[in-house]
Amino acid sequence: MTLEVIKTIPVGGSPSRVALTPDGGRAYVLNGGGDSVSVISTVTNTVTTTIPVGDLPDSVAISPDGTRAYVTIENAGTVSVISTATNTITANIPVGDFAGGIALTPNGARAYVAAAHSPATSGDVVVIDTATNTVTATIPSSAATPIHLLTAVGGWDLKTVVAMKQEQPL
Repeated sequence: MTLEVIKTIPVGGSPSRVALTPDGGRAYVLNGGGDSVSVISTVTNTVTTTIPVGDLPDSVAISPDGTRAYVTIENAGTVSVISTATNTITANIPVGDFAGGIALTPNGARAYVAAAHSPATSGDVVVIDTATNTVTATIPSSAATPIHLLTAVGGWDLKTVVAMKQEQPL
């Protein structure tokens, strides 16, 4: 198998992370230097719109049904909810000092957000109910700062794995 670049698509400043819709039709690219999200049609390989989101978008996750993109805004300490039908922000959810990694449960009912404190010696994992766009729980972490999250299903168990930035030896 040979891999090759078929097209380079210019987006905003300092592109960092990308998420695809479940059907693969669109890519949502975070532009940290441009404080925006570029939406790319994977059919035409062009940017269809650019959405201003706020100071330093950090991570992005797409809902399993493809109707929403969740973007953490690090310096605002919020999660912006974007309707993928209109590519507009429908909600901004406060989660703490610095919003980092985000992961959705496989059914899309909850989002887990890594939120560091200031100074960054501890943090929280914030749980969002995606039906109401409200914070339903905050799980403190005093040993280290959470930075990235992922979720996985094993049988009937849902597990959330948190990558921690270790500030000091245990």
